[in-house]
Amino acid sequence: MFSMVPHSGGAQDAPVRVRLEGVRGVERRNVMATLSIALSGSERVVTESRVQRLHSRAPGEINLALQPFGYYRTRVQSDLRYERDVWVASYAVDPGPRITVSLVDIEIIGEGREQEAFKRTIESFPLAVGDPLVHAGYEMGKIRLINTASELGYLDARFERRELRVDLESYTAEVDLVYDTGPRFNFGPITFDAAIVDPDLLRSSVGFRQGEPFSVTPLLELQSTLGDSPYFSRVEVIPRRDLADGLEVPVEVHLVPRKRQRYEFGVGYGTNTGPRGSLEVEFRRLNRRGHRSGAQVSASFIERRVSGRYVIPLTSTRSGVFSVAAGYARLTPTTSSSDVLLASATVGQSRGHWQETIALTFQLEDFVVGSDTGKANLLMPSLSWSLTDADDRLFPTRGGRIHMEVLGAVRGLGSNASFGTVKLSGKLIGSLSAGTRVLGRLDLGGTVTSQLRELPPSIRFFTGGDQSVRGYEFRSLGPVDEFGNVIGGQTLVVASLELDQRIIRRWGVAGFVDVGN
Repeated sequence: MFSMVPHSGGAQDAPVRVRLEGVRGVERRNVMATLSIALSGSERVVTESRVQRLHSRAPGEINLALQPFGYYRTRVQSDLRYERDVWVASYAVDPGPRITVSLVDIEIIGEGREQEAFKRTIESFPLAVGDPLVHAGYEMGKIRLINTASELGYLDARFERRELRVDLESYTAEVDLVYDTGPRFNFGPITFDAAIVDPDLLRSSVGFRQGEPFSVTPLLELQSTLGDSPYFSRVEVIPRRDLADGLEVPVEVHLVPRKRQRYEFGVGYGTNTGPRGSLEVEFRRLNRRGHRSGAQVSASFIERRVSGRYVIPLTSTRSGVFSVAAGYARLTPTTSSSDVLLASATVGQSRGHWQETIALTFQLEDFVVGSDTGKANLLMPSLSWSLTDADDRLFPTRGGRIHMEVLGAVRGLGSNASFGTVKLSGKLIGSLSAGTRVLGRLDLGGTVTSQLRELPPSIRFFTGGDQSVRGYEFRSLGPVDEFGNVIGGQTLVVASLELDQRIIRRWGVAGFVDVGN
């Protein structure tokens, strides 16, 4: 290491500017975060004696800052000058070669030594023989072992030996870990502190039983399930390792109830609907069995709706509900008009990460679409599955959604027309940088029928509008009749690619390409 410090003719108190050459990326950021003289740059004035003291420490600090990336033979040329009322500290860094890993020896002992999860964790250890030594990889590998043990219920697991040996003569590094899993713990009794709903309803949300091997995953799932329910505003699921009876860990669930009623009023404007307004009321807890109900009224230039529902939780299945609903709608987009009365019964439940819905809907619809007029009576069974995964509910930067639905009706079985429809929709979201997202969307559909013009517009496929092919009027794209009126079709293909940039809070700009018909 070489350093130059000029003699100044008297005390010179001034700001400090640091120049760093020879390192880039994460290594550069770590050096700048470690350099004491760089951290002093936030001060308006630094004394000459302090600048020289910090400058003399800089080569050693640079060396230490690069060691976590495997650089142990770093050379630094340093220079400190007083220029134009500013101290300029310059450092030219030659990191030198990186140490390579010559040995990775990881041994699991204890009851869990034969667990496949530990074997997979070892196989995916971030460092392998021949790799450059990166300390973060070593630490991440240890964390993965700890997380695996916690996930499998080995709560007393600990490292019997954890060594990262660096040999500067051979310029190699060795990883030597011995991890003792200890005994495997089981779930103990679970207790809830809320008395607002029946215990059986709460227990139906629990995905584990007393005596089963302890795992963090079902605890997180329980917290998510209860948190997503309409009954509680805050949920805490706490494994009480300190109260363990032998190898059984009791679980406490602390619940804060929501308000029993919710009222919501909204006004807005949409390119599809024009001015619009809505009023909704929800009764979250009608009794201790968790029954709930709600009603909604909405109106716009093209749509008026009123609907109500009654929901009954199913204690026989996890997160299952049975609901009945009824409603009326008057729909008047430019291509059609309809008066719709409907009633439905629905059973919804979770299957793994998927949400499954089985429904039976009876629909009466008086309609005019193009030159077609009619009255549709449809008794429609349907089955749908949906899956949603996102890192944030309000502004996701990573995630996706997929929805599949099958429905139909048979003439003579409560219906005056026959058809079968399959729908598939999906959306993917990815992040390019902070606030910049890429969104892809695909909607597919197909209907099998020989009586398309006897089906109401609610069953036919249309495109156009701000949730479909943007730049076209709502439901203005589709096959036409002999008079040129859009009457909807039997198949649907819509695709979209969008790039959006968040500007401030919930405001942003977007560019998109939509295609479909």
